[in-house]
Amino acid sequence: MIESFDAGLGRIREKLAALGLAENTVIIVTSDNGGLRYEGAAKQPTTENALLRAGKGHVYEGGIRVPLFVHWPGVTTREHVDSTPVSSIDLFPTIAAIAGAPPPHAAWMAFHSPRSSKVGS
Repeated sequence: MIESFDAGLGRIREKLAALGLAENTVIIVTSDNGGLRYEGAAKQPTTENALLRAGKGHVYEGGIRVPLFVHWPGVTTREHVDSTPVSSIDLFPTIAAIAGAPPPHAAWMAFHSPRSSKVGS
């Protein structure tokens, strides 16, 4: 699955480059929740969330901790890793700022994105 996803993302990036859009496109990749730990009555492991407790459907790290990758030309670097916990709702104010759109309400943004002042600096 990862190999197929990686190949598909590579094709998207190649097309963006061919269209001259690569340097003006932010790519965000994340997941909805942790891997499915067991499937069916036999309790056969289907994915591995090693070092994290539990999996999909659980509120432990194995069920809620997922990858988040951001490719933002001129802003993110390949070497940068940030271990700050985020939620997908944290992305909205950042995406709005990137697009030059105002947030729906300033109080909402202040509450949900305390680091939003970093955008564009």
